[in-house]
Amino acid sequence: MTDQLKKTWNEIELVKTMANAAHKDQVDLAGAPYIDHVQRVAQNAIKYGHPFYLVGMLHDVVEDSNFSLVDIGALFDPEIVHAVDAITKRQGEDPMDYLERVAMNDLAYLVKVYDMMDNANYSRYPRPGPQEFERCAGYLKRIATLMTLRQRHLNRTQGSSN
Repeated sequence: MTDQLKKTWNEIELVKTMANAAHKDQVDLAGAPYIDHVQRVAQNAIKYGHPFYLVGMLHDVVEDSNFSLVDIGALFDPEIVHAVDAITKRQGEDPMDYLERVAMNDLAYLVKVYDMMDNANYSRYPRPGPQEFERCAGYLKRIATLMTLRQRHLNRTQGSSN
């Protein structure tokens, strides 16, 4: 086994352990184990590479547990820490400022899209009603906003490199 393959394997095992510990006994709004949501996000994101999987597994760890960015930094490369930092909401933060920050980070952006897509899936609810449909519609609007912000960011960065 090559050193890079060993490192990837170790990171995947570490991230699973950390996410499971962080979300132990947590449930989502539908009453399902929260780790199921985290795993769905990570599984969707992995097709773009294992860093996307890592961020997918860690995307709610700082917000929803006692783990900090320092803890994540002790185990993972800086690019993972920066992405988790970008995707982590700050208390009292303006939602547009949050989405702007996410849109500027390649890893965070894609994981956040998958996160919101999973949250917008009303079929997770055993008996969805008006409240669940409204919540899901809100996520779809935020996905569109995030995609617009991402495109603006890409246009600015491409324009400045010409």
